[in-house]
Amino acid sequence: MYSHCRHGGWILGNTIDGTQADHVRIPYADTSLYAVPPDADAEALVMLSDILPTGFECGVLNGRIQPGDTVAIVGAGPVGLAALLTAQFYSPESVVMIDLDDKRLEVARQFDATSVINSTAGSAVQQVMDMTAGLGVDVAIEAVGVPATFDICQAILAPGGRLANVAFTACLSACTWRSCGIGMSR
Repeated sequence: MYSHCRHGGWILGNTIDGTQADHVRIPYADTSLYAVPPDADAEALVMLSDILPTGFECGVLNGRIQPGDTVAIVGAGPVGLAALLTAQFYSPESVVMIDLDDKRLEVARQFDATSVINSTAGSAVQQVMDMTAGLGVDVAIEAVGVPATFDICQAILAPGGRLANVAFTACLSACTWRSCGIGMSR
């Protein structure tokens, strides 16, 4: 599991310029990169990129989504949308997508989000609590990486709920005192 960066933490996109480019230098490439066969299905290769596996592994799997769960995903960017798509494999009762951008929320609707909330007005927490009769969600997935969105996830999480912090690196210094990490339970 070379991608887990056991020594020295997250490198690509953090201490080394990111990988969304035509050419990139990859440390230890001889142990972590594989040539793609020329006849590979290009659509299937999306499963190998960083976006879909991040939303799925860090969000959905670490959030331990189960059939019947109520799920909220904060952040409707590519990683959040990947979490939305892959969360559906586990038959949650509902998936609420929260973001500031109406265009991204419209994409979330097209990807079958049960409901969407534009958090610009600052009422996202109240709207989620109203939707859940004051209980909160079973799983909150934070896919932005700033303290404010982590705070939203904590506020909407039901007692015993699970918080999967996908974008933890950006908020790590701000919320270390709260045991910030992937797969936390409240």
